Amino acid sequence: MRARLNQRNVLIHGSAAVLVVLNWGTFIWASINGHVAESGLGYLIAPFIAIGTGAFILGDRMSVLRRCLLFIIALCVLVLILRSAELDHWVYLTIGLTWGSYACLKKLTSLDAFDGLFCETVVLSALLPVLLMLLPSLTMQLPPALPGISLALLALCGFISVMPLWLFAKAASALPLSVMGIFQFVLPTTQLIVALWFYHQPISANTILCFSAIWLALLLIVGEPFLHRFLFCAKGQIVKRFDVVVVGLGIMGAASLWQLAHPGLRVLGIEAGGPTHAKGSSHGGTRIFRRAYWEGEAYLPLLNLAHTGWERLQSSSDKRLLVPAGGVFIGPRASDIVAGSLRTARTGNIAHESWDAAELGRRLPQFSASHDMQAVFEPGAYAIAAEDARLHMLSEAVDRQAQLCFGSSVQALHSSNGGICLDLSSGQQIQADAVIVTAGPWIANALLPELRAYLTPKRVPIYWFAPRKGCEYAFTADNFPVFLYECKDGSLLYGIPSGASQEAGVKIGFHNRQQLPSDPDSAAPAIDATLIRQISSYVSAILPDLSPQPSRGKWCFYTMSGDESFLLGESQRHAGVYYASACSGHGFKFATGIGALLSSMAQKQALQIDITPFHPSRFGR
Repeated sequence: MRARLNQRNVLIHGSAAVLVVLNWGTFIWASINGHVAESGLGYLIAPFIAIGTGAFILGDRMSVLRRCLLFIIALCVLVLILRSAELDHWVYLTIGLTWGSYACLKKLTSLDAFDGLFCETVVLSALLPVLLMLLPSLTMQLPPALPGISLALLALCGFISVMPLWLFAKAASALPLSVMGIFQFVLPTTQLIVALWFYHQPISANTILCFSAIWLALLLIVGEPFLHRFLFCAKGQIVKRFDVVVVGLGIMGAASLWQLAHPGLRVLGIEAGGPTHAKGSSHGGTRIFRRAYWEGEAYLPLLNLAHTGWERLQSSSDKRLLVPAGGVFIGPRASDIVAGSLRTARTGNIAHESWDAAELGRRLPQFSASHDMQAVFEPGAYAIAAEDARLHMLSEAVDRQAQLCFGSSVQALHSSNGGICLDLSSGQQIQADAVIVTAGPWIANALLPELRAYLTPKRVPIYWFAPRKGCEYAFTADNFPVFLYECKDGSLLYGIPSGASQEAGVKIGFHNRQQLPSDPDSAAPAIDATLIRQISSYVSAILPDLSPQPSRGKWCFYTMSGDESFLLGESQRHAGVYYASACSGHGFKFATGIGALLSSMAQKQALQIDITPFHPSRFGR
């Protein structure tokens, strides 16, 4: 299963399996015995459990108008219960409580729709023999001469029963719980029609009046955004409202938007620059993905989540977004790069090989390494076509009805009635139920100053080196891997083979050198000749078949935290504002995983992994 099947998920889906059996068993009994109106009333009650849980426990935001309308609906349901004495109360109470609780449980799981339903099926399959032993009278007898059409319908019952459960689980993973609850009002209305026209069940005028009032309120709930826009237009102020707004469309913002976007959610992405500007941390042709992570095993769950995301992105594109080059991580035997990579690879059961200097020379003669150097080779590492991947995320999001806004920055965030208000530099005002801020080195300037104490934006140069004449083929992705090389003085270089993108040459840079604290709004200076001489001396020593002088260089931003790890969480000043920052020069590879987490946070869904290691509280401030 793609998500980890832990004790919590087993308990959730085991309970869900029991609830759905009780619910459908009561529903079938009610249908057979002419109590369709009661089952309809039960499914009318169920959404209030889901909506109440979403609003008061999970924190789904609802406007004052929506709360008032839901209060009216609740009154109508109460009138139905008190004034409909001809109904069997245990039927609708059982159906309402079990289905409402089932909806809440489906919102808490980290398994996807298919895996969760499979888990519930396994639980029920295990319980069935126990029930048959405890209740020997629980048998099913078919008429001796059942028509063929009836047998065919019975055979289809299982498939037809599973489909709505699967679709419901898919909706639970994609929609806020309060929205799911609203859509559930459709079922009891159709059951009222069935009870009237097909079963001819007596239904009072009071019942029909209550159902009509409920539907009128629901129409107003659905039309609330249009009503809201009309009222503001009447005042001469245009305010657009979204469910989620993503601020900053670098790789983290693009990945979040890509994960969020679907037809059931109003999503907007805002970027102060153009679609391909080169002022932040996400521009350029390539990045490295590796899982034998020398930085520590704590990153493994997030790496695995990100790896799944990158593979899903590649499967949706005709372009080559992932370049399977493999990765080699070289350093002295006792270095962090070697010991840490080996430790994480073993902990995570990641395919790898350990090479001494002689084996490194045989396998990758492009490197010059002394006898006391060692290497860890990860065949599953790859290069990411960075710019192409980010643009594909944005394109996919637009295809799924997300909206994009370029060239306008967010000047301020503040809480407003029923959500968060964003003031744009264009003068426009946006309202949202949730906001994701992934603004890179700009994140603490005006948007989230609470993070300023944790962040230091730094400019870091990146270089490209051309192979010497006759050595071009040796440095392509077919023959040369992505690499990390820790020198004896502690300098750590990284590199990506030529041909992994349209950028010519081997991309090389320092990971822990040449970091210049900078204001992201200041103009980028020319790369100093001293820095170029420094990188050239290292490259000529470890990769002698490359030209010692770089063909070109560019600046990139590292937004550094004190421990060089990430910051993920919810703003302490603005409830409903979530952020990812301080990627500290190694965050790009995690983007699809971080995007999935931010998407889940914004929708109040269960998180796929524990993010405690990345919360600012670790600094004790």
